[in-house]
Amino acid sequence: MEGGVSVAEALTWLKQKSSSAQDVLEFSMQLETNSLDLYMKVLREAEDEKTREVFRILIDEEKQHLSALGNLFNSMYNVS
Repeated sequence: MEGGVSVAEALTWLKQKSSSAQDVLEFSMQLETNSLDLYMKVLREAEDEKTREVFRILIDEEKQHLSALGNLFNSMYNVS
């Protein structure tokens, strides 16, 4: 799973009764940030241009995911 967390770990964490919507959003943002970081590291190491392009696309997608989650978080918690 993205972000270096296994699916089982993520599901266990999400099933905790104390997990609020804010907790879930923050957890999701952590996973996206971890993925973005990983993809950026791979991009720096990749030598093949086709591989680099794939990771550029993945990086852009992670940025979009983080933006969407951030917007949702801000709208739910009136953060400016």
